[in-house]
Amino acid sequence: MYKVLAIFFFLHLSGCTNDRAAVVSDDNVLVFLTEQEAALQGVLNRPIPEPIDNLMKGSDITVIRDTYGKDYWACNIRLPNKKVGWVLCTSLDFN
Repeated sequence: MYKVLAIFFFLHLSGCTNDRAAVVSDDNVLVFLTEQEAALQGVLNRPIPEPIDNLMKGSDITVIRDTYGKDYWACNIRLPNKKVGWVLCTSLDFN
């Protein structure tokens, strides 16, 4: 939780804008069709949503926009193959 808040304040102060380049910082990051599915990944009391893609550490992506929920920070992303989906922003490093 504190990591998410720290990243939020850093990006807020640094002026995170739309269509920003980012690099995947975690191994095997799952990409989901909706923001809600990305937010619910790893929740124990719900069915696991079906990912539409899987990103490897070091992959370059474009963040279209980001949004904040009660307990998550999600990014709408565009992959190099033009596929669009959602991931948790805490899995990304912003350039």
